[in-house]
Amino acid sequence: MQSVILKIDLERGLQHLSVKERLVIHGLFTLSHTEDSLSQRLMVSRRRVRNLKKEGLEKLKRYFVPRNEINQLFVG
Repeated sequence: MQSVILKIDLERGLQHLSVKERLVIHGLFTLSHTEDSLSQRLMVSRRRVRNLKKEGLEKLKRYFVPRNEINQLFVG
């Protein structure tokens, strides 16, 4: 039950990403592609893939972690 809820929540979070950000995140973390292989598939530079990954992960972090709780994650 908990895994179903997590999957639904993740799908909602992914909806906040652009199509290319979703493709990069999915390709890197689900399909185990490299940045180089994704850059060739998407016909963009490796640098653009890195930027899409960074931007996508930042959006997911903002979706899943409320702003006032981000700093608390890194406090010992």
